[in-house]
Amino acid sequence: MSCQPYRAYYTAISPFTEAGTVHASLWKKAMTITDFFHEETLKKNRVKCTVKLLFDDEFLYVCTKAVAKVPYIAPQEEGAPFYCGTHFELFLPAAENAALRIAYRPDEEKQIRYDNREEKVSLPGLKIVMQNREKNGLYEWETWLAVPFRHITKEGTAPATFGFGLMHNNCQAEGPVQYESHVISIADISSVPGSFYLTFPVELCREGKAAGGTCSARKIFLEANRNVTLTLSPEKASGNYKNILGMNNSPRISAHAATEPEKELFKRLAPARVRHHDAALVDPGYALIDVSRIFPLFHADHNDPANYDFGPTDFYLEQVMDCGVELEFHFTESIEHSARRFRVFPPSDPEKWSAICINILRHYCEGWANGKTWDIPYVTLWEEPDNSHLFDGPYENYLQLYKEFSIQLKKAFPHIKVGGPNTIRVAPVEEFLAYCREHSLPVDVVCTTGYARTPEFYVGKMQELRKLADKYGFHDAEHFLTEWNMSPRDWGRMDLDRNKADSMQQAAFSLATLISLQDLADMAYYYIWAASGQAWGLFNLWREPFKNYYGLVFYTDFVRKDLKRVPTAVSAIDAKVYQHCGIDSKGNVHMILSLYGSAAEELTFMLPAEYKTCTVKVLSDAFPSGEGVITLKSDRDGAFHFPLEAKRFGVYALEFRK
Repeated sequence: MSCQPYRAYYTAISPFTEAGTVHASLWKKAMTITDFFHEETLKKNRVKCTVKLLFDDEFLYVCTKAVAKVPYIAPQEEGAPFYCGTHFELFLPAAENAALRIAYRPDEEKQIRYDNREEKVSLPGLKIVMQNREKNGLYEWETWLAVPFRHITKEGTAPATFGFGLMHNNCQAEGPVQYESHVISIADISSVPGSFYLTFPVELCREGKAAGGTCSARKIFLEANRNVTLTLSPEKASGNYKNILGMNNSPRISAHAATEPEKELFKRLAPARVRHHDAALVDPGYALIDVSRIFPLFHADHNDPANYDFGPTDFYLEQVMDCGVELEFHFTESIEHSARRFRVFPPSDPEKWSAICINILRHYCEGWANGKTWDIPYVTLWEEPDNSHLFDGPYENYLQLYKEFSIQLKKAFPHIKVGGPNTIRVAPVEEFLAYCREHSLPVDVVCTTGYARTPEFYVGKMQELRKLADKYGFHDAEHFLTEWNMSPRDWGRMDLDRNKADSMQQAAFSLATLISLQDLADMAYYYIWAASGQAWGLFNLWREPFKNYYGLVFYTDFVRKDLKRVPTAVSAIDAKVYQHCGIDSKGNVHMILSLYGSAAEELTFMLPAEYKTCTVKVLSDAFPSGEGVITLKSDRDGAFHFPLEAKRFGVYALEFRK
């Protein structure tokens, strides 16, 4: 998202004494952010919350405070984003981008969790003071944090981010309800000569109004980002782009008349690979993909083909194989959101369950049980075993299952690459890799899932994944982001936010994410091709593509051109202009470009003088029936000037010709 800078208050006196108490007078002078949560969240729960900021030569000081008529309650459902009562979280690049979570427990005791593991935090200089109290019939919870700048900024890493979440009673008629607010984070910390500024998302305040009063930093920021120059160097071109767009699920079979048109759309998009997760939920009424649906009676003889129901999955997978897209087979179960689980328990007999999976692979790779002879190069095990909706059991059970499964797989199919753990959090990935090293297990692919509102979140996560793989000796492993999408602002009120599925914002986010992950992810599987509703898929209920679909087409069209990568320098530090640029065999320069939360009003492209014209294809609201095409000509200085009609979010494909 685009960032808004505000000037913080400088103090020569620390607001923390040696005893750990806070100087209230200093905090009164601090810059205050009040518009921090989704408006509906505040209205519904009658919560007032503020964030205050101070700094000195060494520390950034942050004070968060929330006031409500009901007490703070920690979520108790394991796998929830704020399990164990997180009040806020801080991501520190100097600590390998690990998350520091400060939590209030239901008994009002403090808990510090580092990268989701309960352990003592070893960040020199970090100071924390916490309070949770009742005052005049109101409940207040407050945290002060002093973070040394050396933990916040580090060359070659993503900047630190900060946010906090709330869980408390709703006081609705049906009784207490746990509710989680969304989190907005600081996106950057930067210095301006003579002053220090912190940049916050623009969405924290309305246009023309800065939180805490009028701020000259807003003018400085807008001036720096209003006119953005991109300098292209085609003479330095080298290397190629790879298509990292993978897709969760493929053309549906539930409506015969629509299947063929949907296959044409899938071919047009041309993802590099497809995996299948939650397929049984998207094509309701068909026993698809999940192990328990292909082999429904676990007590039956797993070596008898009669005990397998391959028919629906055969027909379903035939559709995507007709599209010519590579297949990864994913052994798991579809998610269960009900209060009671039915299919997502750890297998009672890991050896037999793994043997069932091997027979399923034999069916699709070797023709076993009247099957297929397809080439399936990748196999992964389970989905989000750190999420009780998908793996309702101890994580240790998953590790033991992977041990049995991977050994059997390599014995039967030594050429197939295997991996996991597809966890939401990074800490279980490290546990997985340590376990695999200890037991000498194969790990060809290291996988994680995640949902975010900024591409930078995924950048940090994939950087962590690569560091962990190297740390435990899996240097040749590939790195997959196996589920991703733009997360809602509020997981508790998805109906308020997921209407953005057909927005330019969603299309710009998806393209910006793929551009950002080009050198970090070997595959990024978008969730999801199509959904039973409009919440996550690329289509509406009538199978008409959203703008997001066409934004992804812009991406695949570009990476299929066999271009040499062209270095591009962007003038503004926080332009929020994401791009890939390449040159073809004829010398034409191509670019795909996403504006995601950008303040830019005009883009200027600088190329060598021999480039005279540029064609810009614009993803417009009328696309594809009213595709926008603009022609630009270079001026006397060899610059192409492109005034932007769409503000903040946009998707473009450009071609520069000599």
